[in-house]
Amino acid sequence: MRNSYSANPVRSAVTSALTNQFTRNLMISMLMTGFDGSVLIVAGRCVLDAFNEVPWLAVAFCFAAIGLLLTLARIWFLTFRLARAN
Repeated sequence: MRNSYSANPVRSAVTSALTNQFTRNLMISMLMTGFDGSVLIVAGRCVLDAFNEVPWLAVAFCFAAIGLLLTLARIWFLTFRLARAN
């Protein structure tokens, strides 16, 4: 006699548009943006205070800030590229 009860679970027809990987990447992007923003604000205040004594520090800070902003732009680009791929 054949067993009519299958052990295989039935897959749901409704799927989420946001995958776990996208959600994880989005949270990491938000965390990195907040952290980098706070670093830029705190360090920018110190650089502004010391600008008259050490002017080359402002130039170095500008290069570092540009690097941080480019890195953040790349992180956000990769995050949303993953969202469009799904």
